[in-house]
Amino acid sequence: GQRTLKNIPKPVDVFALGGDSPMVVSGRSWLKPVLAVLVIVALGAVSSGFWVLFDRTVADGPPRIAVLPFESLSSDEEQAYFAAGMAEDLITDLTKVEGIRVLSPNSSFAIDPDLPTDEIARRLDVSHVLFGSVRRSGDVLRISARLLDVADDHPIWAERYDGQTSDVFGFQDRIRASVITALRINLTEAETTAIKAADTDNPAAFDAYLSGLRFIAARRRLDVKAVEAAREAFNRAIQIDPNYALAYAGLAWTEFINYESVYYHGGPDRAFELAEQSLAIAETALAHRTLSKRYFNLLFEVSGRRVPKKSLDHLTAARRLQPGDPDVLADLASTLPFDGRQNEAVELIGRAMELNPAHPYWYYATSGVAFLLSGQAEPAIRDLQKWSEADPSWHIPYLFLASAYGIAGQETEARAALKRHNDLIGTFSLYAVNRTWPMAEPEKELFNRGLRIAGIK
Repeated sequence: GQRTLKNIPKPVDVFALGGDSPMVVSGRSWLKPVLAVLVIVALGAVSSGFWVLFDRTVADGPPRIAVLPFESLSSDEEQAYFAAGMAEDLITDLTKVEGIRVLSPNSSFAIDPDLPTDEIARRLDVSHVLFGSVRRSGDVLRISARLLDVADDHPIWAERYDGQTSDVFGFQDRIRASVITALRINLTEAETTAIKAADTDNPAAFDAYLSGLRFIAARRRLDVKAVEAAREAFNRAIQIDPNYALAYAGLAWTEFINYESVYYHGGPDRAFELAEQSLAIAETALAHRTLSKRYFNLLFEVSGRRVPKKSLDHLTAARRLQPGDPDVLADLASTLPFDGRQNEAVELIGRAMELNPAHPYWYYATSGVAFLLSGQAEPAIRDLQKWSEADPSWHIPYLFLASAYGIAGQETEARAALKRHNDLIGTFSLYAVNRTWPMAEPEKELFNRGLRIAGIK
């Protein structure tokens, strides 16, 4: 409505922007008061911290970027894997850079790319979004990409590349370098070496690798047919390029998935053999992750006992290679509590969840155990319940839930969780539990105290 403002000779119509800050919308002498108001608002913004909207990178730390799956513009629908694989391969490269927080494909690929950019950014909590498209017809290849700053929904970089399929590696290098430059990231010497390392110079091998990558979907989709298709694709890549380290790592991970989740009673030896072959050619994070399972998940080494320290050696190497990969961080967090480093695990799994908001349920297993062994029973119960709800036929969640309830003083719930565990797998002694889950002495005593309250002998 109309108000009389100081230093303005007549009443004017105003609208409130928020709080007590007005914006003049009519009145003969409008320019000076508007400028004055803007100065006041700006000064208040600086003092209140509002100015961070204009510089998210400074306020929020490293830029957070979501790389959406590249759109396939090819008439052949079978080419969709190539476009999605290009985006996922770019994500893998960006996770090698410490100064960028890049979301996991598990989360960024799940969002509707047709949503307004600000809505995508709000849901994923990112400062930048990378869009792209791929058109491939025979040997002709066109790739377009653009990087948007969410603050003003304006592209800070965009480019189109036209050439042959054989040019794909050069296009990748230019896209990656342009994104890093646009985000104003200064690479260390080690990061420069890591992201420029050529895994293969054969486009056909790369094509087969991308196909395998899509089938295992970075550990997000799991079924028998997908595992078999991934195996065939990675084997094809290796036949084309016998020195393709990433293809060996992908095949190793596929064999591990096959062992653990599809044909559980098969042997893991093939997975470990392939991971060793991968490392003999070049270090890859996925090969290190696979070998870490030898010493922690699978109970095959040192007379069937888990060896957290040897597992951590491989996971630490994986983190060195891809410090921004949330799955690497989550795997590391799953092992640290058994080395007496549960507080570090809580921090790491929290970071992994931020980078992968649509994370798989096993993240809850990791956070639940880390909270439990750090003595935080309530958040441990919360996350262990989510784990058990996601996998109700698996006995392990109920064992840790029993201990968490016991530590929280909820004896009835503790005994019920232990009964559920025993109904699924049989009765365990405390000795057998401690042999299966070796822990540092303080954490073991805490874990055992909760289990004793639950009724385990």
